[in-house]
Amino acid sequence: RAFTGREFAQALESHLTSMPAQMLGMQMNLINSHDTPRLYNNTELFDWDLYAGLVKLLYILPGMPNIYYGEEIALAGPYGSTERARYPMQWDESSWNSSFFSLYTELGAMRNLHAETLAHGAYTFVHADAQSLAFARFVQDKAIVCVLSRSDADLKLTLSNDLLLINHVSYVLGGEVSCKSDAVCVHVGPRGSSIFVGSR
Repeated sequence: RAFTGREFAQALESHLTSMPAQMLGMQMNLINSHDTPRLYNNTELFDWDLYAGLVKLLYILPGMPNIYYGEEIALAGPYGSTERARYPMQWDESSWNSSFFSLYTELGAMRNLHAETLAHGAYTFVHADAQSLAFARFVQDKAIVCVLSRSDADLKLTLSNDLLLINHVSYVLGGEVSCKSDAVCVHVGPRGSSIFVGSR
């Protein structure tokens, strides 16, 4: 069965705390590789909304997002053995999946813009329950937060502002985000996700 949001947060926390702190920034974080079948080609399992949320999280986890060639365009190929994950690159841009390409390029630009926070910021799980989780990277005056939902209904989440200290949201990718003095309110659609940057 699929993880709950709480179980996913526990698994991530277990992984992140199992290694020396100086190693966290050297992690190679990935979803697909030459040793695993490409997840998005599994037609029985793949869900674009959930996958997009995982990619957003990938871009702010401690370490570096590693994008296996063709992943950013949803490179086609039969699902099955690892050999099939090494399907030849498709250079004809008309065959690229524009939703994938837009997501990866947008997140790459966001990561470049906030490189210092993602290189040196602390991390915390702001929220986790059966259907959702919120993970944040933060420094003294800025926080980058990713909210994931596996619910089939809209999610309206109120995050405590005690640690994030967000007064202003400057960037949002997915959903709607608003600030109160003591909370940050996030609204995403079914199986939706949001990544946002806030500051004091």
